[in-house]
Amino acid sequence: MKPPMRALVLSSSENRQIVPVVKAALAESGIDTISVDEVISPGAMWASAISDAIHAADLLVVDLSTENPNIIYELGFAHALRKPTIILASRASSSIPSDLAGFSYLLYDPADLSGLVRELRGWIPSLTTRRAS
Repeated sequence: MKPPMRALVLSSSENRQIVPVVKAALAESGIDTISVDEVISPGAMWASAISDAIHAADLLVVDLSTENPNIIYELGFAHALRKPTIILASRASSSIPSDLAGFSYLLYDPADLSGLVRELRGWIPSLTTRRAS
């Protein structure tokens, strides 16, 4: 039996309210989750810890709502490693960067995170099936 999938949740500090919601939705499907603030506290080892966490994750959920350059860099690193990703963006945010416009992403309403949970539940089976094969 394979160990449970591990997901890393990346979001800016301005948007931390989605982290417990995403973690709960993933946990319902048996996916273990961690967020960046669980990896290590900010400091000299921060970048190394994030890189290690991305390497170790089977899946990444990345919120681009604030267009944080660090989050975009981390998403790029995950893509370079060919990690499956779920890209999130708030309906209230400006736009997805043009280089990422061709990727699938979930738009969510920050005032109604239950919609985000429903959407995540729809995406998770395709990601877990991909790992099983």
